[in-house]
Amino acid sequence: LKEGNFLEEIISHKDFEKQVKEWKKLGIVNDNFDKNEILLNTITGKILNNKYKYLPVDTKYLSEEFKERLLEKLGELGNLDDLIDGILIKSENWQALNLILEKYREKIKCIYIDPPYNTGNDEFLYKDKYQHSSWLSMMYDRLQFAREILKDDGVIFVSIDDNEIYRFQEISSFLINYLGTFIVQAKVGGGSDNKYLVPEHEYVFLFGKNKERIGYLWAKPSEEYLNSFRYEDKKGKYYLDSLEKTGIDIRRPNLRYPVKVPDGTEIWPETIWRLSKEEFERRLALDEIEFIYNKKDKLWKIYTKTYYKGKIRPRSLIKKIGYTKKGNQNIKDLFGGLTYRYSKPSELIKWLCGIDNIISGTFNNFILDFFAGSGTTAHAVMKLNKEDTGRRKYILVEMADYFDTIIIPRIKKITYSFNWKDGKPQDADGISQIIKYHYLEQYEDTLHNIEFPNEEKGQKVLQLFDKDKEVSEYVMKYMLKFETEGSPSLLNLNGFENPFEYKLKIISSGKGEELVNVDLVETFNYLLGLKVHRYKFLNTPSLRDTPLKKGNIKRKYVVVLGERDNRRTAIIWRPTKGINLEKDKEIIDKVLNGFDPDEIFINGDSFVKGYKPIESEFKKLMGV
Repeated sequence: LKEGNFLEEIISHKDFEKQVKEWKKLGIVNDNFDKNEILLNTITGKILNNKYKYLPVDTKYLSEEFKERLLEKLGELGNLDDLIDGILIKSENWQALNLILEKYREKIKCIYIDPPYNTGNDEFLYKDKYQHSSWLSMMYDRLQFAREILKDDGVIFVSIDDNEIYRFQEISSFLINYLGTFIVQAKVGGGSDNKYLVPEHEYVFLFGKNKERIGYLWAKPSEEYLNSFRYEDKKGKYYLDSLEKTGIDIRRPNLRYPVKVPDGTEIWPETIWRLSKEEFERRLALDEIEFIYNKKDKLWKIYTKTYYKGKIRPRSLIKKIGYTKKGNQNIKDLFGGLTYRYSKPSELIKWLCGIDNIISGTFNNFILDFFAGSGTTAHAVMKLNKEDTGRRKYILVEMADYFDTIIIPRIKKITYSFNWKDGKPQDADGISQIIKYHYLEQYEDTLHNIEFPNEEKGQKVLQLFDKDKEVSEYVMKYMLKFETEGSPSLLNLNGFENPFEYKLKIISSGKGEELVNVDLVETFNYLLGLKVHRYKFLNTPSLRDTPLKKGNIKRKYVVVLGERDNRRTAIIWRPTKGINLEKDKEIIDKVLNGFDPDEIFINGDSFVKGYKPIESEFKKLMGV
């Protein structure tokens, strides 16, 4: 944003006060905030005030023209998709997974999900208290997508409780390899409605796509574990383990032998030693055996030294970091109250993501959460990146309204600061983020936008559904194929004549019906599986075959440059009504000069050699 005086332009933008109002609502700044303090005057010019280094700017408050210039500038700094840290999608997750499948096929390193537990008490919009078969069917469908989107060495974490654990493990084994189960202590003490036992734990399943490609897993040691290394010699810190195995009656001959202690006497184990004689002598030669004389008991004790190696194998029992109350406290600290219940603690997901060979901080390692809830996964990834300067990226999918009321505000707050209390930031030490968020058309929106050329006839046909169920399926297929063809939700190709004005009627909670623009450009990028490098925006003379009498109307071009399947790809969008195709070709040739694409997609007609019509490709990818 420092490039091209963008910061100064944002601050002086006519709608900047809307952004300031949002910051105040989020608690990021107080009522005495002065926008003139964002930039400080120095001898060398204006510089960004460190206190406001991580202020989150939402481009929804800025003009389209500004956003286009910003996108162009970001594309000059590097591949645009590589610069993006997070993607948030408001949608039912089956549809969202369908949308992103081609773009992220075999690119996701880790998936964490915390699906509804099928208890009847979950704060989810999915059908409450599913029948077992319905719940398992829902999970099976989504795991199929998950498997296709995972890298070959990718893994999936699934949080679950006792309600569906055994059935889920059985159906998941058909799709993906089971690697193990973590038992998470979710609470300590408290009451329960359970007649027999008070449940204090949950589970996290670990699955892997290809066991052969997943190396050894190493976890960051806990503070308790680190404190156990109380001794130190020239090799480093170590703790002592008794050489003798206690409480074991098995008499294995190779583990029973005399050991000579420093005073020359030989001692035998009461049961067995932990090491064979050969291994004991090898460790003794390496000075990894310690003899300690207990004056009180007048006995020699023999120990092995275990040195600290910087990492340990993950243990299946997770304590302390998995408490539900800690997740609730995360929300209370951020928002000043419990605006969302049963949030997973960010420390738990951070620990899981921090396991080596799960999702390292390497550039472009993605973690996906398609039951995003309150956005804890994004919180955990951002915190982990802050701690180890990693570049992990996240994709979150959530269908509920708290997408807007919890997830987006939470990420904006954490961008500014990780340390909050009572809804107020305790410092300004956050993390830089570039985030995209999308709203997807849902099933109800599709139905709402179906249009009949003859409305009266359409209503009469619909009545058949109640009277004769045997013809219902046939009638529906006929209506969608012929009678309602061209409805906005069924891809009206006439709308591609002006692709920047394609609209749908949406019914949203609290707003009723509203007409909203559909972003055909972004939708096509996803469907095509395009990795976007950069955008170019042009406003040219109208390029009409016949001159206009009124005014000098401009024709807008949106050019997307990227790649898919190792092919350099260019996509050209522009209004096509009355266009002069010869002049249009000149502009396209000029804007693509130096890119040398292997394939070109253009909406409408074109004189560009070898181009592919967007409409036919769009229709094929939509399955229409």
